[in-house]
Amino acid sequence: MAVVIEGLNNNTLGTATALPLVEDPAGRGLWSAFGSGAIDPAVSGNAWSDPDYWRFEALAGDRVSASMDTSVSDLNSYFEIRSAADIAIASSQDDGPGTDAFVSNFVVPSSGTYYVRAGKESSSSVSGSYGLRIDLARGIDLESDANYRNNSISQADNLRFSHAVAGHAVGTAAGNIMAGEAAILDIDYFSLGLLTAGNAVDVKAHLPSASILQARVSVVDSQGMPLADTAGDGSDDHFLGTVVASGVYFAKVEANSGSGHSAQYVLDVDIADSIAPTVTGLQGIPGANGTTSSLSGRIVVSFSEQIDLSSVNSGVWVLRSAGLDDAFNTADDGVYGLASSSNVNASSQSVELFVESGPPTTNGRYRFSIAPGILDRAGNPLDGDANGAGGDQFERTFSLALPNVLVPEGPSNDTQQTATPLTFTEAPSGSGYFHSAVGLGSIDPLSDSDWWSF
Repeated sequence: MAVVIEGLNNNTLGTATALPLVEDPAGRGLWSAFGSGAIDPAVSGNAWSDPDYWRFEALAGDRVSASMDTSVSDLNSYFEIRSAADIAIASSQDDGPGTDAFVSNFVVPSSGTYYVRAGKESSSSVSGSYGLRIDLARGIDLESDANYRNNSISQADNLRFSHAVAGHAVGTAAGNIMAGEAAILDIDYFSLGLLTAGNAVDVKAHLPSASILQARVSVVDSQGMPLADTAGDGSDDHFLGTVVASGVYFAKVEANSGSGHSAQYVLDVDIADSIAPTVTGLQGIPGANGTTSSLSGRIVVSFSEQIDLSSVNSGVWVLRSAGLDDAFNTADDGVYGLASSSNVNASSQSVELFVESGPPTTNGRYRFSIAPGILDRAGNPLDGDANGAGGDQFERTFSLALPNVLVPEGPSNDTQQTATPLTFTEAPSGSGYFHSAVGLGSIDPLSDSDWWSF
């Protein structure tokens, strides 16, 4: 890939040197550009004694990393990513190796032209040359590695998975194995999430044409113990193996040689998973055919594996009352709307649901069901009856028996106008002592408020 030399007069936004981004490897979502410049003169007390402006094009949602490499000079680098209005929106001084500046995984807010203004640490008076690299991930993930952030399992980057092919969870991320600093060597960890025994894992590092990296790719468990690699000797850029014990696993990328400013890679992950997800737990409703004296209006569903976020929607969950005829799917059934919590993310094995109208207040039989539209990350549909074959509904039938002395909150008592009334009774009669009925309600979610009137 060609290196762009800074222009003779690129010290303003209007005269910024263009950095054309090139997708390399082709079709894999990593776009890069390299520039070369120098900060001279370097005046102490002024970070911008010789500002260099560079510009590049980006789309909303793109993820950008930018780094200044000063391995061949003594420059103490500093730079900012700036908007078309010449406003700083990200900056770095020493977030890369040594005193190198490095902005990692900046999410582009809107499509347009963006700028890098390169300079130096304000108090430094040492001039010098630098290399500038822009990495842009489009439609794929990008590591977050400022100050070697993803250098450990505990700080591993999460991967987003999709399932274009049924039974396969696939994800892609770009990264760079930076030069080391003191005793630190750059190692990149990516979380593969919870894997089930029998899952086949294929991880491959693809290198851009200008990359100097000789990569080693492995998969380790949460204790750092490696999974057996059947693709080679375990020291190359391709891992292939089968999960023996269910647990959380991580892809690990490191350098056999060639770490540094141009040690880029694109990591492809393919998890072959034919095992359908099952429901492993329910909170907020009783066991099968059980009876409860109260419902909070909150239900938490736990699954055997991580689920596909796109399949989490209101249409797959149903809470239904049997009505007076004590039979489901008849005209007098009551159906309660359920909404999922915003806390669900790509790492979730559970979903928190709320009854939109508040907790049910009518005694009788109820049925909570989950349609097989719930999918795992590999696109396998729910195995509702846990018989080993996906594609069937989960059901839990139970009964609600509220104590007669309690007044349940109404289905919508969250305003003064819809407050639930608490009546007073004089006891003993003629004593002049009145007490109210006992109300039963719940505050869920935390923003909920219940009004009672008397």
